[in-house]
Amino acid sequence: MRSEKDIMDLLETFFYQSDDLLVFLMNGSKINVNIPDDKFKDFDVAFFTNNSAKYKGNSEFIKKSFGEILLMTEPFNPFNLELFKDESDGKRYSYLIQFVDGNRIDMSFYELDYLEEYLKADSLTKLIYDKTNRIKKEMIPSDADYLLRYPSSEVIKECIKEFWWQFLNTLKSIARNNYLLAQKFLNYTREQLIQMLTWQVALDNGFDKNYGKEFTTITNFLSPKTLNILQQTFNTTDFESMISSLKIMKTLEVKVEKILADRMSFDYTDYSYIPKSYLISKDEEELASYF
Repeated sequence: MRSEKDIMDLLETFFYQSDDLLVFLMNGSKINVNIPDDKFKDFDVAFFTNNSAKYKGNSEFIKKSFGEILLMTEPFNPFNLELFKDESDGKRYSYLIQFVDGNRIDMSFYELDYLEEYLKADSLTKLIYDKTNRIKKEMIPSDADYLLRYPSSEVIKECIKEFWWQFLNTLKSIARNNYLLAQKFLNYTREQLIQMLTWQVALDNGFDKNYGKEFTTITNFLSPKTLNILQQTFNTTDFESMISSLKIMKTLEVKVEKILADRMSFDYTDYSYIPKSYLISKDEEELASYF
């Protein structure tokens, strides 16, 4: 596996040998000093040019400049636009490249007139080179945009309602014997529970911290008992285990709701009766008996 210096040398050479490339930026975990370095960090690269069309659907330069490709995707090609939203309104083109040697580069080419908007969008951005000195102010990469904020009571209440809404969607899919859809909605339900748990963790360990992508680092702060309970909700290989997972999530959700309501002082509405009430209204008494 080539070293970080090897890859940076290749990126810098490519940038300087391409006259149309004017600004070279990086973001992501590679430049986040608050995340321990490891071999899985990728190179998230943004080049700015007056001719982004030059790089659209024309990937021959990648192997020539950076090495043998194991797998590559182009999220914003015409065939993928139904899967990936382009927030730049067509002003970028990207290649996500996994190389044979283990390195990965996520490389995007932006129109130069998108530079100002890009700089506002992500605080974790590092200036590597600027050929024409377009960026006047000093750039200090920071993960400020990724820090957890103290939520308003309205935000918490919406999260609670969303948990129970997706809970009902999961029950409906189970009642219809639709396994794949039930899994999808069950995951949505768990996402809301994890958000609630993250706020609880932050009450004890501080807000304005980065708790990781999708709040993954809260597992470092949960008690062993709570972590074990949460892990049990991922055992969903059949409908019976899905129902068990929902029961576990229901109990944990209610517990966390009450903790947050008490410590964050908002009016608490207990929705825990809703799953059973809903199922009874649909004449699903047997399923309702579990809740």
